[in-house]
Amino acid sequence: MPIAHEFSPDVVLVSAGFDAAEGHPAPLGGYKVTAKCFGHMTRQLMSLAGGRVVLALEGGHDLTAICDASEACVSALLGNELDPLPEETLRQRPNPNAVRSLETVIQVQSKYWTSVRRFFLQGWVHSSGSSKTRSGRGGHCDCPGLFVSGANIGSSWEQ
Repeated sequence: MPIAHEFSPDVVLVSAGFDAAEGHPAPLGGYKVTAKCFGHMTRQLMSLAGGRVVLALEGGHDLTAICDASEACVSALLGNELDPLPEETLRQRPNPNAVRSLETVIQVQSKYWTSVRRFFLQGWVHSSGSSKTRSGRGGHCDCPGLFVSGANIGSSWEQ
C-alpha cells in the first residue's frame, strides 16, 4: 500500500478472480485467503483514489469461494461494518517465500519510491536476502504478512 498511496491513482481497477481464496485447490490456488480478508483488503483499497474502486470478477473455479469472497468485497464497497479478522490469524508468521519476495520488491522498488525506501534504509532488507527486525534479529520477521488494526491493513514490521 505505501507505493499505491505515493502513486495516488485516480481509480483502482482490480481483476478479482479470487484464485487465492480459501477453497481453491492448488495449482490454481492453495493460498487459503478467507472471504473476510478479501473484504478487508477491499476496504484498504478504498483509501486510494477517493474510494473509486472497480472490482471486475474474472474466472474463479470454486463457486462457494467466489460467492463468499465477492459478498465480502461488495459489503466493503457498500461501507458496511466488516467482521474483524481473528487475532490468531493476524499473528501468524508469513510464508518464508512471501517474505523473500517482499524483500526483493522492497529492495528494487526503493530505488523509485520514497515510501518504501525507509524499509530498505532502516535495514529491514539485507543484501543477503534475509529479513531483519528492528531488534536486529535475522530470519523471519515476527509479523504477519497482512496486519489489520481496525479497518486499516498494511505492512507491519513489528519489533
